[in-house]
Amino acid sequence: MTYERRHFREINAKNLLSAYCDVLPPDDYELISTVANYHSSIKSRLKMLMNNDINMGSKGSDMFIKLRVLLGLL
Repeated sequence: MTYERRHFREINAKNLLSAYCDVLPPDDYELISTVANYHSSIKSRLKMLMNNDINMGSKGSDMFIKLRVLLGLL
């Protein structure tokens, strides 16, 4: 699997920030920035994991994705 395919959410978030950073409300900017930069450190990963606004729609999927984020597999 290519980097782009594995990290499409991160890449899309970075593209959103670069295109719309001046017009995004602060809360939206912070949320998108969290997704765009979660690979930068364990602190960033934990911040993403603790954010309840980031979810996949079901508790099972959320737990699976959050575990993968924490382990650096996503």
